[in-house]
Amino acid sequence: MTSKRIIENNVDQSFKQTMSETSDKIDGVFKAFAREASGIGDNRFVNVLFRNASAPDKYPLAPSERAALEERVEEMLHIELDDMGKNIGDLADSIHLFDVHGKHYYAGADPDIQYYDAIVIMPFEKQGVPEWAFFVDHRRLICNLQLVDPEMGTVLGNLVVLLDPIKMTSLYDSYDTGSFFITNASNVVLSSDRQRSIGELLPSPATGDTITTQRESKWTGFKYVSRIPVSEASAGIRRLAVFSVAVALASWIAVIVITYYVLRKITSPLATLSKLMRKAQKENYQLIENFGSHDEIAQLCHSFNRMILETKELIQKVYKAELEQKEAQLAAIRTYFNPPFFAQHAGIREHSGQIQRKYRTNPLCGKKLVQHHSFFDFAG
Repeated sequence: MTSKRIIENNVDQSFKQTMSETSDKIDGVFKAFAREASGIGDNRFVNVLFRNASAPDKYPLAPSERAALEERVEEMLHIELDDMGKNIGDLADSIHLFDVHGKHYYAGADPDIQYYDAIVIMPFEKQGVPEWAFFVDHRRLICNLQLVDPEMGTVLGNLVVLLDPIKMTSLYDSYDTGSFFITNASNVVLSSDRQRSIGELLPSPATGDTITTQRESKWTGFKYVSRIPVSEASAGIRRLAVFSVAVALASWIAVIVITYYVLRKITSPLATLSKLMRKAQKENYQLIENFGSHDEIAQLCHSFNRMILETKELIQKVYKAELEQKEAQLAAIRTYFNPPFFAQHAGIREHSGQIQRKYRTNPLCGKKLVQHHSFFDFAG
């Protein structure tokens, strides 16, 4: 139950986040069109032309001058409409200028104005500041700027920018059909992807059938309303639950893979080290190769390799010392049994034989001579 509430809260937060992003995007578009309207209202050609229309005696113009200004104003309106499409987006339907006598200048697809009188008498909080109308004209949103003479403070006319009702839906196309509305403070629909509902009062939702999210624009005073069917929200909850399970499963798999990799990276050098140590016990000395890291395991492998090298070096030294000792002993034996010694020994034997023959007949020396002769026989 707790998990379900968490998921429902996440879905609710998701709806609010989507509403916040969408309303901010629409507000940004409204601000951009208002800035463009202010720029047109400050145009020098418009001011000169409309001053002449308001007070021809004070601001006189020759017919040719007025005709040239009118041509420049209409050309300027077409240029401004193209610039709006490039800078803001292809949302503007048309631009209209009306002087105090109702003379009409425009650029765009449709020159018809449905509620001219309402546009003229529309109240403004501040003079010279564009405002968005609380009504629509042929389902088109209206940005209205009252043009004022800066010197006299008198009204010179109106500048109107109308937004295409179908193209406006691209600003909230992340919502399903019939689930997003722009309304005025009285809940009259000003924009919707259901064109027939524009200009009508937004109906109250059926209790328990929809989830309503609403936000008021601080820039225009409009309200942005989304109504998501409960069935769709439930489907969203299920999708979020499936997504959460998938993320959790993927996380566990990632943890297992990473753990296996880390353990293998640790245990593989240790297993190799243990194997080579057993070989070293049998006097088969081999080095560890390709351990490829710089951690404690690598330091242990370096220490083992250093021990093996030192052991091999020690064995070589001991073997060399033993070999030198044996060579010294062999040299001593060879010295003992060299040819001069044997030659001297042969002379002694010959001298002993002469003595033996000379004194063979002497019975007193017989025993000693025999012993002396036996010694040299043995030595020979």
